[in-house]
Amino acid sequence: MQPSSLRAYRSVADHHILPRLGRSKLAALTTPAIERFKTDLIDTTTRETAKRAIIALTAIFNVARQKGVAHHNPAEPVQVRDASSHKLGIGIDVPSDEEVRKLIQ
Repeated sequence: MQPSSLRAYRSVADHHILPRLGRSKLAALTTPAIERFKTDLIDTTTRETAKRAIIALTAIFNVARQKGVAHHNPAEPVQVRDASSHKLGIGIDVPSDEEVRKLIQ
């Protein structure tokens, strides 16, 4: 691993991962818990920061697996998609015609 990559991982860990997840035991860090962590980061920082944090957390779990401390990597399936890749859904993100009619009546 390049020294610059190691510094970047350390920075993300110090500023974002440890303050939010540092007291959690590895076994408590499930994929849903990491999804909540990701959502919190997106809401309070930027998507890019969330993406870097998930990449770093995935790398941390990979090392933990190699050392026999973790049996799986719950961060692996977690992804931070670009904001533009999310398509709006009628009735989900945008009210349906029927919902709009009910609102204006």
